[in-house]
Amino acid sequence: MNDLPSAIREYDRAITIKPDFITAYLHKAGTYNSMGKFDLAEKTLRRALEMDESSIEVYLELVFGKVFNEGDVKKVQDALENQELNQKLLVDIHFTLGKIYSV
Repeated sequence: MNDLPSAIREYDRAITIKPDFITAYLHKAGTYNSMGKFDLAEKTLRRALEMDESSIEVYLELVFGKVFNEGDVKKVQDALENQELNQKLLVDIHFTLGKIYSV
């Protein structure tokens, strides 16, 4: 499916039916990222955190989005390719989360 606006509408429908469906928020944010609408992706992820503030997946998506948008793509690609979060990356995630929430 390459109709990204339709995908957004479908995720919105899912969220309307089940407002705490975190996966719909994650996929909606990913779709916004694919569309280059990074601010809407972040807004969507922050809304997901209002539903479940303990969701590590949402925090990681926020961090990875920030890293991608700030230009350090290599770090994220390496982490995803290795399928692991080593100690240095965990420190970077904590640091980035601190930057996000200190604004």
